[in-house]
Amino acid sequence: MGIVLKINMSVLLALLFWGCCLQQIQASSQQPSGNDLFKRAQDGVITIANALSKAYDNSCPESCDMNCSQDLCGPLPDKSSPICFQKARNESVLFNCTNQNQEQSCRSVRVTNDRSSITYVREGGNRQRDATIFQRSALCRTLGLDNTFSQVSNAFGPYFAQYYVGTIDGTLRTFPGREDGSENCLVYDSRKRPWYNGAISYPNHLVILVDRGSTMKEDATVSTSTSPGTRLDYAKVFAASLMETLYVGSYVNFFSFGGGTVDPYKTSIQVLFNFDNPQGHPELESLKSQIRSTNASDSSTEPDEFVMALNTIIKAYDSVESANQNLLRNIILFTDGAFTGNINYTDPSVGAVISEATSRNVTLFIYGMSSNAFVGDSAGLQKLSTTVHGHYQNIQNDPDLRDPLLSMASYSGYLATSHRNLYDNSPFWNRNYKDFFAVGDIVTVATPVFTAGFSFIGVAAIDIILDELGPETGSPMRDDFTAALKQQRDKQNALLSAVSSPAEIPNTFNDSTNCSNAWPGYLCLPGADSGTLFAQRSCCNSCGFDSGINGTSNGNKSLAFIVGPSIGRALLLMILVAGMICGFRKKPSACKQQTRASGERPQQIQLTSSQKGDKNFGYTKLSIGSRNNEGI
Repeated sequence: MGIVLKINMSVLLALLFWGCCLQQIQASSQQPSGNDLFKRAQDGVITIANALSKAYDNSCPESCDMNCSQDLCGPLPDKSSPICFQKARNESVLFNCTNQNQEQSCRSVRVTNDRSSITYVREGGNRQRDATIFQRSALCRTLGLDNTFSQVSNAFGPYFAQYYVGTIDGTLRTFPGREDGSENCLVYDSRKRPWYNGAISYPNHLVILVDRGSTMKEDATVSTSTSPGTRLDYAKVFAASLMETLYVGSYVNFFSFGGGTVDPYKTSIQVLFNFDNPQGHPELESLKSQIRSTNASDSSTEPDEFVMALNTIIKAYDSVESANQNLLRNIILFTDGAFTGNINYTDPSVGAVISEATSRNVTLFIYGMSSNAFVGDSAGLQKLSTTVHGHYQNIQNDPDLRDPLLSMASYSGYLATSHRNLYDNSPFWNRNYKDFFAVGDIVTVATPVFTAGFSFIGVAAIDIILDELGPETGSPMRDDFTAALKQQRDKQNALLSAVSSPAEIPNTFNDSTNCSNAWPGYLCLPGADSGTLFAQRSCCNSCGFDSGINGTSNGNKSLAFIVGPSIGRALLLMILVAGMICGFRKKPSACKQQTRASGERPQQIQLTSSQKGDKNFGYTKLSIGSRNNEGI
């Protein structure tokens, strides 16, 4: 009994001294406020945007021929020094690891600070699918962003976050580098994600209009290995792709015309918010079904049918206009233009509907599907686009129709320009949502990125896991951050109340000096650990996960102490001495070397914002401080 009492007293004394040590550590550390972290995130995303803009303004970097990119959809190689970051401070979900009892006992994500990871849209989810020339160029141009990512990450501090860019071809580069084991990784498309579309969002009423006249049954002539199909087939694929890019609050509708009829009027649908699956919008299923079921007519399209379609669209605009005066009104028309040569612009009915469209600031995007043989059709479409404020592009001449959203980059560039003008270049804070890669509930700050010539090239973004800042209630840091976030969102909402005229349609980025030539090794080869399961790699055996190999646990534990009597006394003595040393030091230094998983915050990073940089973007430069080189 006496021995047990002495040991218990020793434990109690050690805990008291150790508690004193931790209190002094917390008191002496300069923990950044939530408001400070909010500002760092905004400055950081602007810094990344500037770096991306410069990468596209400069010529192709020579390093592309000598370096490769880590595939987000493949295993991290051992040489990249991967770290298993365990979320010890909170319960936000990263990757659920199991212990020997097959219970979820820790959460982890395997990351590396050595380099970023990339993924691009691989058609059909085929891992062996080669990147297109546009994707290779994006991989090359963004290869040099790692230094910027690292600097911004160091300035942001120990709070787990993702820093990334998405380009107009759908490519994603993210830091810190990590791996994703899901099949969805191979078909991940930045342009369909809420962070991307939020960064180019503008209150929008989009109407998709498809010509289904008999000439749309002709085969679309393309010069690549694209699967054969008719003009209408491609029009439907393009229309369906647009439905995947809509942001919360927008309105959308779909009509087809030709062959003597026009789809009847129906009320436009508003895009709703879906927290668990922000890319899923069941409210749009009826329109998607209508697109899929549209068939070509046996009769040609006549000009009066197009006029009827425009009148129907104007009625759809008027149905929501009273409560949404500031909506952009955009029509995207897919046609081969066979009917345009017969449009009589002096006809009163034609003049009246064009006048109605002009008074409502309607912008008409025409994506033509006529072959080069029909020069008259192209001329007619060009005249129509200038009569109604708009843009004409013959997408059938595009080198590759495998990427509809890239072919329609003029439309996304128009939205991005409108967004930039509306928010005066300020970064945009999206609604909180559940991340695609299941790292937890996040909030994203993002901004559209342009070249010096004002061509839209993509989006820069930073994800912040809210639980990293503390629990939802009772956390000063998270409360402070949330207050700053609310204030910024209130400013964003106030800007939406202003009536705005449509922006000018910018030039579409033309990567004429694309960086894809003589660069076959754009993806790094998998590392030696590629034969292990993703779950085992992600958990690093820290929770004893081994069920994927032999169905049993290997019994390893992240914290396992098997202590005999003598070892136990020695351990108690070491704790007691450490506690006494920390307890009597005014500014403990030895105790500051805790791992990040123990919950210690490093010293606050001092960031200073210089004067605004390039007037074309209104970006504020970020001055990077320094901090200890710690793992994530």
